[in-house]
Amino acid sequence: LARAPDERKPPFTVVPAELKGRERRPQGGVRLVGRAQPGDLVCFFPGVVFTQRDVWHLPGGTDALADANAFAMHNGAIVSASHCHLLPREATANRLALGHEINHPRARTQPNVVPFGLEMEVATLRDELAPFLPNASFSAVASAAEAESRQSLDDMFRSSILSGDFAADSGDEACSTRSTLVMVALREICDEELCVNYRLNPRSGAPRPDWYEPVSALEEELRWST
Repeated sequence: LARAPDERKPPFTVVPAELKGRERRPQGGVRLVGRAQPGDLVCFFPGVVFTQRDVWHLPGGTDALADANAFAMHNGAIVSASHCHLLPREATANRLALGHEINHPRARTQPNVVPFGLEMEVATLRDELAPFLPNASFSAVASAAEAESRQSLDDMFRSSILSGDFAADSGDEACSTRSTLVMVALREICDEELCVNYRLNPRSGAPRPDWYEPVSALEEELRWST
């Protein structure tokens, strides 16, 4: 008799990729092992979520995050995965929290995942699931005054993500929801490296990295024209 497939076994997992030779890429890379279908959530982008109002309280505004491994969401929030905003991989409950390591596509290739922002109601998130959300809200763990103390913030962010204590009550309605960023499969993916279109700002004036080739100049313009 044919053996029935184990429905409890996930159809894929994600692991750090290995760069070939002296290849220059912005991140370490992520590889999907198994098979994902179009529309599947394949990765979380971990780190600290800064709302537009949070950025106003940061000394230097968005310049304070210029060197961070960060992703801008369509709601104006910024998710920072810089080293001071991340937990060590072995301390993170969510093994899919590798979105910050996904590379931009190589020249003349297309992305296979797309970023998608989610708003989660903190009150509806069960306690046992909280540690699997690899994001902490800047608003929930720091005040504007504490934003001037980088070292204390680092400790607060790490302990907040590790404990799952995301719903700190600051009397702010913003704390009732949590923004998170996920990577969704654009097509069927089978044992491949994941790639996402970085869509760098063409109007920033900064020189483009030598590894970066636009997937679509029109898409970049549309992204940064709003």
